[in-house]
Amino acid sequence: MRIPVIVLFLLLFLSSCDSNDEPEEQVIENMVFVPGQQRMYEQTLITLDLDDEGNEVGRTVEVDTFIVEAQSESEPVPEFEETIQVSMHDTRDPDRVNSYWYTQNDSQLVEIAYRDVGFYVMLKNGWPQMGNPLLPTIEFQEEIGSPDEIRVRDIPRVVMEFPLVEGRNWISLVDPGLNLVITGEVLEPQEIEIPAGKFLSQVIKTTHAFRGTSIEIFHYVSAEGLVKRIESNEFENRDAQNNPSGIRAYERTLVLIDVQN
Repeated sequence: MRIPVIVLFLLLFLSSCDSNDEPEEQVIENMVFVPGQQRMYEQTLITLDLDDEGNEVGRTVEVDTFIVEAQSESEPVPEFEETIQVSMHDTRDPDRVNSYWYTQNDSQLVEIAYRDVGFYVMLKNGWPQMGNPLLPTIEFQEEIGSPDEIRVRDIPRVVMEFPLVEGRNWISLVDPGLNLVITGEVLEPQEIEIPAGKFLSQVIKTTHAFRGTSIEIFHYVSAEGLVKRIESNEFENRDAQNNPSGIRAYERTLVLIDVQN
């Protein structure tokens, strides 16, 4: 069964082979994973509930920390000889380790498989629900698959195309069965300051168009890899009778706080 996973942790262990100092000349020719490197990220999720008139009626703020590691040796993936495995550790639950597998050449980085030990369920309306309180919760159908299973994507997803230079764009994934289209675009480089330091970053915008909803996600990638990620969107709230009941909006920000080689 095909399960579209919109991965929160892409590009986490990438370092550029070539980048320049000035933002207007920033070009990342390629990316390489650093085996054994660990990166620590802090994620802040702000959720707002708005009534039908747009007034705020509720707000929550959640802060989590994740450690992500590029494995020195990759577990085998069927039909692929050489892969790169990246694992994500939730500091609140040491037993929960999610992994993602990539292939790479001089022109593309492609995600081919994943393993998520979270609770997989499929809503009866066909919307995947991965333990995310922001998605509509109407009625669960079933738990899907084994948490230990490596799921090979029916349609591989292009994470990025090289070189990363302003104006470059690509189609990341097209899934007609799910009416899902993901595209990527390189924007103007920016200098940003976060807890891990000050970075010159190339900005990549990915747009997820799914059943009439469009989500834009901004990745800030520097010579040190992914240093920041911002995602924001809003959904129509539903009451117990599945009637429209205001709006739920959120902003999810991920920032690099430490690197250990």
